[in-house]
Amino acid sequence: MTELKPCPFCGGKAKILKMTFGGVSYQVICGSCSANLDQRFAYEDEAIEAWNRRATAVWTPVSEDKPEPFQEVLVTLHENGWNGETYDTVKSQAYDGDYKITAWMPLPQPYKENEG
Repeated sequence: MTELKPCPFCGGKAKILKMTFGGVSYQVICGSCSANLDQRFAYEDEAIEAWNRRATAVWTPVSEDKPEPFQEVLVTLHENGWNGETYDTVKSQAYDGDYKITAWMPLPQPYKENEG
């Protein structure tokens, strides 16, 4: 069996979940940040291959560069992990100073049925 690559978002260790409701299926999820492909696979090796195919993401500190206005990106919030908001949406909302954006990265390309 092929080894799982680290999470492209946080570098955490990924794990395989075997689900048995409605038949057996497999999903890969990061044990640190819970990132996943949001897709289930009939075979464990298919789930691993899909997880490992993703490009490694690169975080850009906001001190070095900022995304284009209203570009949808993943943002790292100081001491609060990451989410998939637009940079401008998070920056413009008042969070009483609890959510300081420290870094961002472009969203990955969406899954296409014919890839593989």
